Amino acid sequence: MGRAAPFFLRNRTDTFSVFLYTSRELKFRRMLKRIGNEAESVDLVDSIDEDRRKFVKHQYGHDWHARKQARRESLSQSVQADEQALELSTQLYNNGLMDFLRALDSGRSLYMAQDALVQSDQTVSFNLVQLYKALGGGWQYDIHSAPSIAGSR
Repeated sequence: MGRAAPFFLRNRTDTFSVFLYTSRELKFRRMLKRIGNEAESVDLVDSIDEDRRKFVKHQYGHDWHARKQARRESLSQSVQADEQALELSTQLYNNGLMDFLRALDSGRSLYMAQDALVQSDQTVSFNLVQLYKALGGGWQYDIHSAPSIAGSR
């Protein structure tokens, strides 16, 4: 279907729409080939992405996928920073320069960041499975034909 199909089908419950996009880096390289100026290419790619984000939000009521990617990247960076903080606070505690409660708090922060990252990955994975199912699946699973764990001893 054409570009307007998701708009006309947006209130139907028996349809599935997919939004395809490319990476910011690839868009930048393509724009740079056309324009030849780095600063203008970056500005143009960013302004086009912002216009698309607003359009998708207005027409379909959904946030554009780039925000989810940015959130995952931010969560990943947060986990890395919290891992370093935990390592440093453990060293400080072991050398008697920090009390246990503060070192323990660093571990809690790391756990919370890891949990948020896992939940983000879970959401992305679930959405991907929903996409595969909507596109026809391609697999069948019959519980009766699955090998028995008890029989494999």
